[in-house]
Amino acid sequence: MPVATQASIKGVTPQQVEGLGITLILNNTYHLNLRPGIGVLREAGGAHRLQGWNHNLLTVRDIIFQEERLLFGIY
Repeated sequence: MPVATQASIKGVTPQQVEGLGITLILNNTYHLNLRPGIGVLREAGGAHRLQGWNHNLLTVRDIIFQEERLLFGIY
């Protein structure tokens, strides 16, 4: 399952991902909130439209992991 950090899978288009038979992408809501931000997501009509993805999106916000990264200065 590819991870779409900040609403994109780096180096490939949504059509290329779809061509690989992938129907599920993971988004991290913590990163989506930071960039592109809630306003951009709303203006675009949601994550599916912003990403050009017509299949399933799984969102996760691993708060423990994020807090540890911030605590130790890992960005």
